[in-house]
Amino acid sequence: SGALEAAERVLGLDPANARAHLAAGIALRMAGRLPEAHAALARAQQLDPRLAERVRATALAPASGWRRIGERISLYGQSALEYDTNATLEGDESTSAIPGGPSDGRVGFQGGIRTSLLERDDAALSLGYRFDENHYLEHDALDVQSHAASLGAALAPAPRWLVRLESGAARLRLDGSPYLQMASVATALAWRSETRGTFELRSFGERRAYEDPPALPSLERDGWRTGASLRHVLGFRLGAPAQLATQLSYARMLTEGSRDLDGFGPAFDSHFSGIDTALRVGLPFELRADARLAFGLEQFDERNVIAFQSSGQLVRRRDHIVDASLGLARPLGQWLELELRVRETRHFSNVELYDWDRQIVGTTLRFYWQPFASRRKP
Repeated sequence: SGALEAAERVLGLDPANARAHLAAGIALRMAGRLPEAHAALARAQQLDPRLAERVRATALAPASGWRRIGERISLYGQSALEYDTNATLEGDESTSAIPGGPSDGRVGFQGGIRTSLLERDDAALSLGYRFDENHYLEHDALDVQSHAASLGAALAPAPRWLVRLESGAARLRLDGSPYLQMASVATALAWRSETRGTFELRSFGERRAYEDPPALPSLERDGWRTGASLRHVLGFRLGAPAQLATQLSYARMLTEGSRDLDGFGPAFDSHFSGIDTALRVGLPFELRADARLAFGLEQFDERNVIAFQSSGQLVRRRDHIVDASLGLARPLGQWLELELRVRETRHFSNVELYDWDRQIVGTTLRFYWQPFASRRKP
């Protein structure tokens, strides 16, 4: 929310600001992130004992029953208009053969709801639902709709430590027809220091099941993607409050593909490794700048029929990915935010079918609203 981001900007400049910790604790509590809220409130009281009464008032449990859950409901969504120089689907399939050329405009919509089912000082449980829809102006064969549900739990075993468990399921439709089903689970362990930032170690597993059967056993895409990442977030001052996030990640894709009659093995089994850096800086006039740069390398296990057909020789597919983006955002009141963004993706591959690049320019309007909490009397 805007209140939480404002408090974090202040803490980026002054980590010992007691009132900023108090404001962050209130915003985190309203969002249902109870373990993090408890840590922020405890730090506020430690830095300034005079805030003890306000901390205790904030920590009081709201009314019991369904009303308590209702007051912790958050609605969010966004509407985006983009121009895409190379419309691709999940970065997997080249669309340069589409009549009329690959460039196209796109209108996107997203809406969701989150609520906290359990609130304790050291634990929280949340439930969410999200709907996404993307329409291309010309290439309507690439229109995608998705429904996704999530369940998350958090536990704070100690003041500086946080453990999270996340699970979710999603169903995608492509051009109005069933396309992909996904289920995921992830665990994370985070440690926070006021001077060294936040360190988070995360592991995940994702099951993918495509609706269309493969043309060959070696082209089966159903399977598991598992991996781990290490993320570090540090607040500092760069002429203004700033935040730097760096992540190292590894993922392994193992499909249910099998060797076909021509001797080709599973085409989509792979190892992926990457590094991702994101910088967020506060600017005058309530503006916020976000920059991101990511590098990735994906190496595939088998020489496969796709590589043979594309290059005329048997090779193991190897992809290098460079992804860069720059955004400028500004709040439009308490619940709205407008962002302008440009993005460049370069996908270098030794297999012609998967060698592509794309540029995206777009604008996004986001909203975040707590309809019941906002009506409570102070």
